Amino acid sequence: MAKKMKRSCSFPMCPNTTTDRYCEEHRKKARRLYDKDRGSASQRGYDARWRKARQMYLVRNPLCRECQKEGKTVAADVVDHIAPHKGN
Repeated sequence: MAKKMKRSCSFPMCPNTTTDRYCEEHRKKARRLYDKDRGSASQRGYDARWRKARQMYLVRNPLCRECQKEGKTVAADVVDHIAPHKGN
């Protein structure tokens, strides 16, 4: 299996190289900066109505669809939008 080629860390002014987007030194800092600007789950539209719809979907569809495509049987714990929602 081929290894990923190292490239420059994406953090501004960082001289380190990495196979990921950020080097070890900046990975956590970049995540914190991203989360700070992102807003809370409720600000992004994941309110009580969403949590109820999510739970109903998981009850009706208990297995992970992506794992099923690979022939695996794994319990679903994430609900993702198959078709992008339009704020509804």
